[in-house]
This record gives sequence, structure tokens and C-alpha cells, in this order.
Amino acid sequence: MSPAPNGTSPPCETTNEGPTMDVPVGNLLSRAEIATFELTPDGTVSDVNEAFTALTGFAREALLDRPFSHLAASGHLPPSVETLLRENDGADPRESVNTTASLETESGTAVLCEVHLQRVERPDGGERYLGVVRPKGRREREGSDGRERPEDAPAKAFVALADAVRDGIIVLDADSRIQYANPAVERILGHSPEELVGGSKIQIIPERLRDVHLDALQTYLDTGERNIDWGYVELPGQHKDGYEVPLGISLNDFFFEGDRYFVGLFRDISKRKKAERELAAKAAQQETVAELGHEALTATDVDSLLDEVVGRVADTLDAEYCEVLELDAADGQFRFRAGVGWDDDVVGSATIPVSETTQAGYTLSTERPVVVEDFETDSRFDGADGIADFGVRSGIDAIIGPVDDPWGILGVHDAAARDFSAYDVHFVENIAHIVATAIDRHAYTRTLEVQREELEALNRLNRLAQEIQRAIITESSREEIEQLVCDRLARKDNYAFTWIGQVDLADQTLTPVARAGDDKGYVDDVTVTLDERKTGKGPAGMAVQTRDVQIVSDVETDEAFGPWREAALERGVRSVATIPIVYEQTVYGVLGIYAEERDAFGPDVQSIFGSFGEMVGHAIAAATQKHALLTREMTEVTLQFRNLADLLDGQESDIPRLEVSQVVPTGQESYVLVGTAPPESEATILGLAAGVPSISDANVTEVSDDESEFRVRIRSPPLISQVVARGGRVSRIVVNDAGLTATMELPPHVETAEIVEEVKASYPSADVLLQRRKTVERPVVSEKGLLESLTERQRTALELAYRRGYFEWPRKNSGEDLAEILGVSPATFHQHLRTSERKLLTEILDGAGLSADASPERRSGNRS
Repeated sequence: MSPAPNGTSPPCETTNEGPTMDVPVGNLLSRAEIATFELTPDGTVSDVNEAFTALTGFAREALLDRPFSHLAASGHLPPSVETLLRENDGADPRESVNTTASLETESGTAVLCEVHLQRVERPDGGERYLGVVRPKGRREREGSDGRERPEDAPAKAFVALADAVRDGIIVLDADSRIQYANPAVERILGHSPEELVGGSKIQIIPERLRDVHLDALQTYLDTGERNIDWGYVELPGQHKDGYEVPLGISLNDFFFEGDRYFVGLFRDISKRKKAERELAAKAAQQETVAELGHEALTATDVDSLLDEVVGRVADTLDAEYCEVLELDAADGQFRFRAGVGWDDDVVGSATIPVSETTQAGYTLSTERPVVVEDFETDSRFDGADGIADFGVRSGIDAIIGPVDDPWGILGVHDAAARDFSAYDVHFVENIAHIVATAIDRHAYTRTLEVQREELEALNRLNRLAQEIQRAIITESSREEIEQLVCDRLARKDNYAFTWIGQVDLADQTLTPVARAGDDKGYVDDVTVTLDERKTGKGPAGMAVQTRDVQIVSDVETDEAFGPWREAALERGVRSVATIPIVYEQTVYGVLGIYAEERDAFGPDVQSIFGSFGEMVGHAIAAATQKHALLTREMTEVTLQFRNLADLLDGQESDIPRLEVSQVVPTGQESYVLVGTAPPESEATILGLAAGVPSISDANVTEVSDDESEFRVRIRSPPLISQVVARGGRVSRIVVNDAGLTATMELPPHVETAEIVEEVKASYPSADVLLQRRKTVERPVVSEKGLLESLTERQRTALELAYRRGYFEWPRKNSGEDLAEILGVSPATFHQHLRTSERKLLTEILDGAGLSADASPERRSGNRS
């Protein structure tokens, strides 16, 4: 607090001003009426000042050469003084004692005083002891004439003022030796004034700054240049207990009787510094909260945000470690999701158990932040498998997310024991809330993105389905339809390749009949069966068996996909969709779609795929039926069913001879069977209809004495459905005592064995009685075909009217009768019939060169 030595002032001999000490010091002490004395090594008084004589009442001559112990009221010196005088050989020349002693006055009274005695070295090499005495308690002291001297008033005022102020005051000489210290110095730095007076100021300067202080003092004494602001400067002081105290210091110098002195006033600014540090820390924390809050609202990647969070939190709290622990409730573990300060093998792989014996687990259970100042002394945790196992000693943990559904833990830790403030804990809580908000926001945003992606994918898929639907209308064969479907799907960006497998019941396999895209040989290398082997339990086999779309979201983990996993992964396939191609009761095959990304087929896509498979199946069925209508060559097959109970849901009764001459499809897998029976069979037929669940309606009409006509509506008959779906028709059914025989006509491209196998699967008693090729009568049509323009309903209405004698005269059946057979209103039946008639006449007339608007003259060939 003052500049350093500029040399040593020459010591003065003993004078009446006081003991043999530096003249300026003696003058200062005398003017301040501080009693001083000097002893020889044997304890004899060698000098005193006037203040000392005034204190004791003895004349100076009476005190010189007198043992100091004679002045003690007890008759002997205090033990510490005796020890200091006795142990003088080789002792520290600066050694001193502070004690309390009662001094006897000339009047015989005792004055309790504070005594400071210090060993000093004389210029001649000998030793002496300088003492300062201060009465305990106030006492008015007067001059020798009993009056206060005017010239002593300033010094007394200075001492009184210095004793009263709370700021420390130290007066130094040019050698940095302390000449005066007020009582506040002891409160601030722990040193009593008696301990400091006569010693060097160096002892109250931290060791790391002492050389700097001495250099600065010497520079000032040499040049007058000040390298700090003497008006006010903040520097640390060295406390007696060894720690540093921040001080606010004001310095000045003055001259007294020709000698330079320095005075320093200082105060302890620890509280202000602490408040400033806290304020700065709070400001830094608020800044971090604001900045991370902004980043949480704009960040698109959670991992990058978490890395930023742990780095910023560690820097803001000046902590060695910070980590984000993600909770895996199923496994009962926390996983290091992000961290700073940790070893490379910790973040991303290390785990901590969710247990109340760990800080993180305890934080979850208490539902509030948990602070640990020292793991070694904290009894709440045993440390086993916890964060303490990684070498930390202290830290804060806060929950990320709501307490009833936590996402994880934000923790900040140090390798040393540490006190954390309340606002430190609040800061960590705030950051944990920000992280939770960011994670929720990212999850919500991702959900929206996925929904948008799925919606766009659905829209694209719907558009694709519509395109395919429009395209397949123009295709005339099953093969063309199947190849077109594969081609269009394979063009889709995220589908690698597609293929269609046709059901082969004889071999119980799926045979590839169409493919598109780069399958890299996959379709040829794999085998898909329809039996009970593992190769029949994959997505394609199950699609045939269940008639439902099958999805493999991840080829690598799907257990049922095992037989084909290696081949698929080698070709980059990650997810698969298999779609059954069905129409009514017939499964035509399976469409397989392969993608190179996981989860390429969501739930909404599955519903579209289901409708898509039905659409393709309908198209194949229509093409097959259209081909059958235009084909003159047919295969006629007659099957016999000897066990009527199989056909009649277990019913066994005496059934008269029945003959079905016409099978009329009415839509939705429903058919009307029209035939003849003996007149007395009405009750049997009606009873049979009532007992068979698949028959929904039946009536019998007597047409003659020898014959009755019956109509039966039946739902989903396997035999009829399978034949119709392949473009064929059931031309005759006869029921008699021998059982049931059914004659069907199939297009030449249909595998008869396949039909027979399907029928036997439903009716084991079925046998083939006849199989032959035959030529059937078909109307001669134009190249385009008369019947191509008719819908299924229109064609059914026209054929029924023709076969039931509607166009004969007199009519055998009215429009109302035929509408009843079809299960539609008469108006609807007549609309279908008129539309079909108009279309056929247009085809015939246009084909003959007679347009609807041609005049009679033009049709007859007349020209003007």
C-alpha cells in the first residue's frame, strides 16, 4: 500500500523524545502520546518517552536502569516477555510478543495495559527491545503542567479519528516499514496494530505481488511516476490466516520533519466483489438462457442442440463436466446422449442405472433438482454405478421434461467439492426446461413432416393408382395388365423393383409372371411357397392365405422374412409390401413391392394397397371374361359331387331331380340360379333354402302340369365364383339321387387342373366326369366386338332377357319377373336393357356404314 524502500534512515541516539528509535517514528509516537520504552537484553529499562512517564507518574531518571519487572504490579514480568528476553541467542531479530500487564504507578495504583515488545538489532550489532504500551480503557492525559498542549491536538485528533473509522489506516516510511496501524486493520486483515508497527508492509501483501510492489515503489521514489491510480485502486491483501482479502485502497504521501511517509486507507470489499461476481454470473446465465432459448426455437437437429447446451452450461458455470442423460425406462438405464469434459468412450455408450442410490435416479424420484456438494460426504448415495464412478465430486441434476413423463436428466458436475448457489440451481432448471421444449418441438415438427410426407406419398400413390386404373382399361389381356402394373409402380422414386407371382396350386408355389425395376436377380433366386414351410409363412405366402396386405417394415429384423433376408439385404432391400390380387373368391396372385428404405409403407398406404389389389384383380377378371366372350374354343368340364351334404352345409334330405339351366351373376358375389323341377318339389326347395345359410332367397312357380320353375339366390358359391372369375361360366347343374353334376365352360388359357384343385379344396368328394375341347356358338362381332362396350350389369340384363324369352311373343317372362331375378327394381332393369340394346344397335349399324344420323337416301346409296 506504499512504495518500497529507498534506503534506510539512520537510527538516532536516545533522546528525551523516547527510546532509541528512528527520530520520525519517535516523534510521531510522542506527538500521538503513545507510551514507548526500551529494554536491554537483561530486562533493564534503558529509555522511555514522555508519554510513558506520564502514564506511570515516575520521572524519566527514576525509571532508567531499573528492572522492568519492578514496574509490574505483580512484581514479575509476564511469561511471554520473560521468554522473549531469555531466548535471545540466535532468535529472529524481528521476533515480538503481545501481552497484557498491570503497571504500577508512582501513586501505588495499577494501570492495565496492552504491551507490545519486539527484539531489534542495534547499529553496533547488539540487541535491544522496543516496547509500546497502551492503557486498556480511555484515560485523559495531560502535559507536565497539567494542561493539554496545543501542538499535540492534531496528533491526538488523528489517533482518535483513526481509532474510530472502520477503514484500515496504515502509515509507512520510505522503507515500507509500518509506523502506524489503526484498530480496523485487525478486523480486516487479522493483524493487531501492535503486531504490525515496526514491521514491513510486505507481510500484508500477497507473495505473488510483493516483487511488483517493491519495483513500483522504487520507480516512484526514483522518478515520481505512479503506475496505478492512487486515488482508488483495488488490490488483494494478505490475511493473517493466509487467504487473500480484496481491498479498495486510496494512497497518498507526505513529508514530516523532512522525511517522506505514505498513508494508505483501505476497506474490505469482499461483499461487494461477491455481489459483483454473483451479478455477473446471473447476467451470464440469463444471456445463456436467452441464447439457448432462441436456438431451441430454430434448431433442426436435436443432437447438435444438445452438444451446444452442454458446452454452454459448462462454460457459464465454470464446471468441468456437463451431460444430458436420456432415460430408457424399459431397460431401467440412463444413457449419455451428450456431454462435455467426459472421455470419448462415455458419451453415446455409457449408462447409469435408474436407481435412488444414484443422483440421477434420486432426482427422478424426488421430482426436483438435486444438489451434491461432495459425494464423499453425502449419505444419500452409495455411488455404486452412479455419476460419482466417473470421478466427479459435486454437481447438480435437473429433470428434462414433465415429472410424470420425464425425457431425461441435465447434469453439471465438478471433480472437486463445490458449493452451488440457488441461482445456479435455477439456471440448470431453466436450461432443462429449454431442452425439454426443444425436444417436444422437434418431435412435433417431425410428426408434422412425417404426416406431410405420408400425405404426399398417399397423394402420389393415389394418382398412380388412378393412372394405372385408366391404363389397364385399354389392355386386353391379363399378361398386359400385370406387366403394366409392375412397370408403373417401379417408376416410383422410392420403389426399387416390383413383381407379380401367379398362384400355382399344383406346385403350391408363386410363379413370377411379370416384373419391373432392377431386382438384381432377386426374383429368380428366391422361392415362395404356399404351404406350411417357412417359405410359405413369409409376406407373399400369408398374403395369399389371408387375402390381406402384408408389410415388412424392416427386412433385417422381421422374423418371418428369414428365408429371404440375406438375398434382400445384399440387394439393398429394407422393406417389402405384398398385395394379394383378388376378385370375389379368386386369388389371381401376389404383387410384391420392394423399397430401399425402412418403414416405406405406412398404415395409410396399406389401405390403398388393399383397394389397389382388388382393382387389379377386377381388371384381370374383366379381361378374362371379355376374352371368354370372344373365344369360340372352350374347355368343357363336368364335375360330380357324390356327397350332397358337402354342398348343402351338412343337410341331408330327399331332393327331387333339379336342373339349373342358367346362372345369372347379380354383383357382390351373388348369383341367381334358374332351373326346373317336378311340380311337387316346391316344399322341398323352400325348405332347403331355409336351411342353407348361403341361400338368401328362393321361389317356385308352376309352369305346367309336369314342370315347375325355381329361382334361388346364392351368395359366394366357391365353384361358380372361381369359374366366373376366370372368364368361364357354369352352363348346367343337375341334382338327382346320384348327387350333383356341374358342367362348366372355361377359356382355353385357364388351367383346368387349377380349378379342380380349388374345388376339391372346398369339396373333397368332387370328381371329374368329363373334360373336352368344344366349339361354342358366339355372336359374330366386328373387330372391336359387339359386347365390349357393355358393362357387366348391362350384359347380364341382356343375356337374361334373351334366355328367359323376354324377346319372344308372347313373352315368357315380363320385365318385372326378370328384375326380381336380378334383385333390382323394374326401372333399373329396363334402363340396363335399353342401354345395352342401344349400344348393340350402334355397333351393328355403325359397322354396316349406317350412322344414327344418316338419311334414308344415304343409307340406300342414293347421291345427288
